[in-house]
Amino acid sequence: MTNPSIFSHLPPDDVMKAVLSETQAPLEEVQRMSGFLIDPSAGFLTSHQKEIAYSIYQNSQQLIYIVEELQKYVDGRASAPSEP
Repeated sequence: MTNPSIFSHLPPDDVMKAVLSETQAPLEEVQRMSGFLIDPSAGFLTSHQKEIAYSIYQNSQQLIYIVEELQKYVDGRASAPSEP
């Protein structure tokens, strides 16, 4: 028997809203902190450390974009008329 998901009790639209709510701020913080790391004024990083920090920054940027697009989708579904 599998364990139920923390989202099992929610309708699909509420799952998307919950995921958006829980992921947006942490992703923005990861992007902000990795952006700080790749800023030359933050201090010396080895080339390997810079590469990792830049990869984290780029990946968080892509995830933020996906989350923003999902938010548009959820908002569009919420404002769409219900089917009879």
